[in-house]
Amino acid sequence: MRKALLVTLVSLMGVGVYAQSSSIQPNVGSQGQSLPIIISGQNTQYQAGSATVHLQYSQGSTSISMGSMSGFTNIQVNSSNQISGTLVIPTNAPNGSYDLLVVAGSVTYDQSAFTVQPPTSNMVQMNPNGVQPGNSLSGMTISVPGGSFKNAVSGIQNVWLSRGPVVLEAFSNINVLNSNSFTADLSVAANVPHGMYDINVYENSGAMHVMVEAFEIAPDVSLEDPQILNFSYYPNPAKDYLKVEYSSTNAETVFEILDLNGRLIQSHKAEGEVGEMEFSISDLSNGIYLLRVKKDGRLITTKKWQKN
Repeated sequence: MRKALLVTLVSLMGVGVYAQSSSIQPNVGSQGQSLPIIISGQNTQYQAGSATVHLQYSQGSTSISMGSMSGFTNIQVNSSNQISGTLVIPTNAPNGSYDLLVVAGSVTYDQSAFTVQPPTSNMVQMNPNGVQPGNSLSGMTISVPGGSFKNAVSGIQNVWLSRGPVVLEAFSNINVLNSNSFTADLSVAANVPHGMYDINVYENSGAMHVMVEAFEIAPDVSLEDPQILNFSYYPNPAKDYLKVEYSSTNAETVFEILDLNGRLIQSHKAEGEVGEMEFSISDLSNGIYLLRVKKDGRLITTKKWQKN
């Protein structure tokens, strides 16, 4: 069946070149994840301007191709044996192995080259978790409870931010602190699209860690140390209410609940330097929501919580 699929696709594309092998890195991703990818061919003659990339689900008819919001974008032929680009995995892509087909002068084909897995449950945490466009962060801390890092060379292969088809590989000076945390510098260009970004950590072991809507890039992100505001929220997951306790604040501190599309659902202003508030959430649909904190009109931090 796979041979027939390859012959059919190559025939449709009008290419009659012998199919050679290829590989893709990363070779694993989660449903809904955006990844920067590198495709390497062996003894190939990839040609610029003609690249077509295709993933075919090994157990069915599902394919991930180019030309849509989900699939391959920004495909570039870097050399005769390397292609780079962005892969946006559809949220409804079946879990399992996918065959890789590349047509770019040379035809390369590899069985079970890529694996789609359910979204990771690891809670990747970043401090700070936001920055203004055109600014840089030095020595930010990234923690992955499920990580197994060894050192900067053999432990972490890549770290990036993603928002839809936008992928930002802007991290540098990665320094592993222990098996599940590291520091890094981040530089954000002034023209980067505003919004909430996913954080992606790819280990050399092949483990992939993703946290959705974990980092915000926006003009109103505060450059203050978020530790000057102490607060906690619970329970998480929550069912009927979400309680917030705070201290070291003022009357201009506002706590907001939003959905993942950024729609404001509820907002409460802090009353006094120390206090607590309760959000009634029984009428909300189950899912992931955001708790955003603003002080004097500037965004201090954004936290994720779950409604069950």
